Amino acid sequence: RRRAQLPGISAHRAPQSLAGAVLAETLMRVTGHDVVDISPWSTKEGMLLTLLDAPSELTA
Repeated sequence: RRRAQLPGISAHRAPQSLAGAVLAETLMRVTGHDVVDISPWSTKEGMLLTLLDAPSELTA
């Protein structure tokens, strides 16, 4: 309930916010990024598309 009160987090998405944060941190560590843009619509699909477009040394 407290997460749903944070700016930008709807009550519907609040239960998923922790999982999204863990996923974002893991992806940043794996790809070596210090900063990323997170879309509230589709983080996992966006990252998969980005990795598909990445140079082969990032996906090897």
